[in-house]
Amino acid sequence: MNKNDIDKGFKNKDISILSKTITMLESSITSDYELASFYSNLNVENKSKIIGVSGPPGAGKSTFLNSMIKKLLESQKDYTIAILTIDPSSEITGGSILGDKTRMGEIATSNRVFIRPSSSGSFLGGTASRTFETIKICENFGFDYIFVETVGVGQSESLVGSMVDYFIMLSNPVAGDDLQGMKRGVLEHIDLLLVNKCDSGMEQKAKIAKSFYENTNGFSVLVISSLTGLGIEQSIKTIEEYFLKYDFSNRQSQIVKYKEKYFESYVSEKVSKIKKSYDLTTSSKDKDVKIFVKELWDLLIKS
Repeated sequence: MNKNDIDKGFKNKDISILSKTITMLESSITSDYELASFYSNLNVENKSKIIGVSGPPGAGKSTFLNSMIKKLLESQKDYTIAILTIDPSSEITGGSILGDKTRMGEIATSNRVFIRPSSSGSFLGGTASRTFETIKICENFGFDYIFVETVGVGQSESLVGSMVDYFIMLSNPVAGDDLQGMKRGVLEHIDLLLVNKCDSGMEQKAKIAKSFYENTNGFSVLVISSLTGLGIEQSIKTIEEYFLKYDFSNRQSQIVKYKEKYFESYVSEKVSKIKKSYDLTTSSKDKDVKIFVKELWDLLIKS
């Protein structure tokens, strides 16, 4: 596939060409990556609304997206939406589940929805290593909304906050448990916290959790149920009110922040790989600390 094919495909809104372009972006073949990355660096006039969705395992991120996007499609007949879902990879095998698409059955067949699952690999930050460039390619393609569903919640996952315009966190209806282990680097990026699963006898716990979050943090909090639809319309209204006032000129500073965060995560990823392949206990024995650190640094540079 060449540049003319991609240009024609993007102009005609050909999803198969978009998918192939992203595959080329993720390729280890330099020529493929360089061609695809060209489409992540274009300054497009029509800006997509880019939204991150995070939360601990079991909080119902994919089910929430299915419920909310279904409502968006019903209310806005001309909206097109991209969903980039990041599945966790096994620390041992490197394999990932890639099952988010199955939990979005109601919207997965819509010709106005593009769902792209990717594996996070060993990359820290809750996203796949090419996620930011994929977002930009999707924006160039012309989607109205781009959702990025991340692996889960952790300190390094604040990287997603530098990629998106709006950051949603989902929580289970148990006050404090989900945020207790979170670092300030993640909390400071949250724009909206949704206490999900307010159904099946969990209504009172969800209300208690909402009060807890409202009293201890500075972001908006809503109670929702992705199954019954409770709070979904209010969530959409809150998001759209935000974008009515949003200054898209922030995108340049967003790119700078992302590059800084990406560098930190990139180094962490390389260190993680070295630790797996390098016997730290044996190799450090009887060595001066400076020599040992230099050996590790040389491995990092070469990797």
